[in-house]
Amino acid sequence: MLEFKKYERTEAELESLGTVLSLIGNKGKIRAIPKNLASTLRVQLILIREDGGSEKITCSRAVSDGLRDKSITLSQILNFELLVGETGVPYISIPATEGLLTWNVADLTPEEYTAPSVSSLEALAI
Repeated sequence: MLEFKKYERTEAELESLGTVLSLIGNKGKIRAIPKNLASTLRVQLILIREDGGSEKITCSRAVSDGLRDKSITLSQILNFELLVGETGVPYISIPATEGLLTWNVADLTPEEYTAPSVSSLEALAI
């Protein structure tokens, strides 16, 4: 039986370590390996604090793609969060700015769904 309860998004799967700026400070540095930037792998950035402490952090696929196509700048990266997921490996992520998409059922018109037919000959080819 279904029990309709209020849905609450579980952010517990992701732990925020803070923004890049909050972790390295105003006097920190960001370095990148040119060969990595030129590859198709996820971008790795070396975040360096003023005291010289550093960490190599991988960017999410969306951040990596944005850095390469220049739709994301290093200045913007400063406000991106380092998140840790189920794997325990931190990564730089685009901030979640959107909530859930919502549609009012009253605004939708129910439609019948007809599955595409597959002939027995097509099924054998699969």
